[in-house]
Amino acid sequence: MYQVYWTQTCIDSLIKTRGYLVESSSDNAHTFIARLFDLVETLTLFPERGRRLFETHHRHDIREVLFCDYRIIYRINAPQVETLTILYRDKNFIERYKIPWQITAQGDSINEEHRT
Repeated sequence: MYQVYWTQTCIDSLIKTRGYLVESSSDNAHTFIARLFDLVETLTLFPERGRRLFETHHRHDIREVLFCDYRIIYRINAPQVETLTILYRDKNFIERYKIPWQITAQGDSINEEHRT
């Protein structure tokens, strides 16, 4: 069984999304967040259930699950599932970051300094 790790980038995306949803209905925003957390929790048992990103089709570890109009992007890094970000369906993952991946000897990581 995997554990979910929420990256700061994803938490920031979630807070921003919630703020946007609260403007129209705080009840809907609460329900949305609760359902989103339930969906992400299913990744502990089925981390490969999400599809590979079209932006990073060559990567098997970067995946997404769709929820309403949003893309929950995550990385499988056994024994963790790392949530990377939450994007509106029309947003491109690569365009979100000026330099999306920094390749190091330790592996890949999102370069948070270059977020747009």
